[in-house]
Amino acid sequence: MNIFGVDMSFFKKLRAFFSNTYEVIACFILRRTNLNKVDKNGDTALHRSIEELDYKTASRLIKCGADVHAVKQNGLTALFSAISNNNPEIVALLLKHGADVNVVNEEDGVTPLLLAIAKDNPEIVTFLLKYGADANVVSTVENIRVTPLLLAIEKDNPEIVALLLKYGADVNFVDTVNNERVTSLLLEIDYLKMEALFVLKHGADVSFKGRRGYTTPLLLAIEKDNPEMVAFLLKHGADVNFESSGVTPLILAIKNDNSEIVAFLLKNRANVNAVSRYGFTPLFYAVSEYSYHEPMTLSIVRLVIISVLLNNINAEKPEFIDREQSISTLWDESKVILNNKLCGILSFLDLCKEKDENKLARISQNEEVKKVLEDLNLKEKYPYLNEKIQAQFQKGLARNQALVTACNSVFTFNAHRQLNEYCWREILKNLAQEDLKNVTKVASLFFKKSPSNDSTNFSSSDMLASSKMLHFN
Repeated sequence: MNIFGVDMSFFKKLRAFFSNTYEVIACFILRRTNLNKVDKNGDTALHRSIEELDYKTASRLIKCGADVHAVKQNGLTALFSAISNNNPEIVALLLKHGADVNVVNEEDGVTPLLLAIAKDNPEIVTFLLKYGADANVVSTVENIRVTPLLLAIEKDNPEIVALLLKYGADVNFVDTVNNERVTSLLLEIDYLKMEALFVLKHGADVSFKGRRGYTTPLLLAIEKDNPEMVAFLLKHGADVNFESSGVTPLILAIKNDNSEIVAFLLKNRANVNAVSRYGFTPLFYAVSEYSYHEPMTLSIVRLVIISVLLNNINAEKPEFIDREQSISTLWDESKVILNNKLCGILSFLDLCKEKDENKLARISQNEEVKKVLEDLNLKEKYPYLNEKIQAQFQKGLARNQALVTACNSVFTFNAHRQLNEYCWREILKNLAQEDLKNVTKVASLFFKKSPSNDSTNFSSSDMLASSKMLHFN
């Protein structure tokens, strides 16, 4: 072909493309040059313009009929080339002109979405997803099955993880890695990545059993010494007493010497008397670990002993404890302190096990109890016991305050009658039906003693005395 009186080969024409000589390009089109012809490297003009990051030339070629689906010798389309070069503008151009967003490279099984994730480019990932990229495509790369979500987790890119979840990525897809069954949640926890919170919020199965059924997300979080993840999993319904291969979460936390996780599991009703398939209890494991790691595990032994005695104050001291003098003494001290009387017949054990919030409210107002709790240094010696006592005490204070507020509102209303319906709902919403009856009873008793029904002289001490009556009804 002779252009402008000069004989030019096809490859010289390609160089004209790259020099942005658009007049020459137009001339080629007029002469019906094959824009999809490949050079010795298997590149078309479109491929070369993309590799040169030349958006203007690529755009003109596409408008003039260049095939966006053309495949190079290595099996890559123009879209793969644009993604490989991290060029979101050309990616968008190709997608706009119909490039196949879910094409699979037969050579390595990679899709455009997987390539964009591997390149850590959330902008390109967004374009691909908007144009219909399959967020759940399963590809086999080097004999390993890969999904976009699992790859994004492995690449540690939370922005892309969030994008994939937004576009419907399956958080419970089960893959096999090194002969172990894994999900996105297990992979997140295994890599100690907090994107696990994303997948949990999108419905990840907290009860999934991986590693041939031996590992749950909770057990893996404990194994990784990740208390924040343990708390989050329990909040989302993880089974605190699930047994895997003879090990419960509590036993695993004890063996890992993590007192923070042990305390949290016990607070969430881990079974302190569970027996493993080997016939051992959490207390046995705690004492055994103490023998090897003294004094690191002493705090854990304290936690477990207190929990055992809270469940059964009359529990007999196991023989394996008698063999450890320091642990035996700790058992005896714990038993004594639980039986210590706070006031009258009320002991620490009674306070910890009390479920009646009206009784707790009465206890919280007892000056003798307050004095004992203030003088006794439980926090340092018995952190778990102290935490339970304080929690119970706070329940009582909250209950008492709710009842006092309700009584106060009744008297205020009688004096001024200005409380609207919304205020009453807010005041009474935390009270049980029985509480409402008692508040009414106290109010009626007070008003009977005040013929004028003038509650303006009702003092705070009168109100406290009246509210205390509620705890005995």
